[in-house]
Amino acid sequence: AANIAFKFEKRQGGLQPVTMQFNLNGSYRSLKKFIHDMERKPQMAFFRTIDMSRSGDDVSARFSMEAYLGD
Repeated sequence: AANIAFKFEKRQGGLQPVTMQFNLNGSYRSLKKFIHDMERKPQMAFFRTIDMSRSGDDVSARFSMEAYLGD
C-alpha cells in the first residue's frame, strides 16, 4: 500500500499496539489472496474492519488492522 496511516496506542505490558489503515485496489481474487495470506502469518496482526466496493472488474478495499509489537 502506497500510504499507510499508523497510530501507536498506549503500551500494554511488553507489547506496543499499533493500528494501521490503508487502501488497496485490484481484482477480487488478489484482495482475497492478500487477506488469506495475512491471516496465515504467525505474527499478532488482526483485521479490525474491511470495507470493499466494486467498480466493474476492479475492487477497492479499505483495511483497518491492529498489530502488537514486542520488545
